[in-house]
Amino acid sequence: MLELHSQGLTQEQIAAQIVAVSQPTISGDLAYLEKESINLLKNSSTQIALEYRTVLSNLYQLRRDAWVEYNRPDIDLDSKLALTHTIERLSIGIFNMLASSDLIQLELLENEKQRIQDVQDDLETVRKVRDDVNSTVF
Repeated sequence: MLELHSQGLTQEQIAAQIVAVSQPTISGDLAYLEKESINLLKNSSTQIALEYRTVLSNLYQLRRDAWVEYNRPDIDLDSKLALTHTIERLSIGIFNMLASSDLIQLELLENEKQRIQDVQDDLETVRKVRDDVNSTVF
């Protein structure tokens, strides 16, 4: 069904293509998929942050190991030259990862702001319902 929706079909067109499924069912399924997609994005931010940290740790370890090899007394000139390029590429990778951390932090911050807004919206809805009930009772 998601494939048909992504093709731009209306709910009625999707229902017509899927045997024994009504438009209201399609509507409910799409609403569920939308909610699950939001949860997936929220969870992916955490996964991205963990993966960022793992990759950065790996780059540091590889650079450290490359330096150990580079400083071995018995290393030949060709190997030393190759390690120079490897160390340079690893250092650039580390720099690029550190530079991208601001973007990751911004994304996590935006997700947290949205979660806070969602909670505030829920609280406002509860207050309105409570106030409506109180005004009806009195």
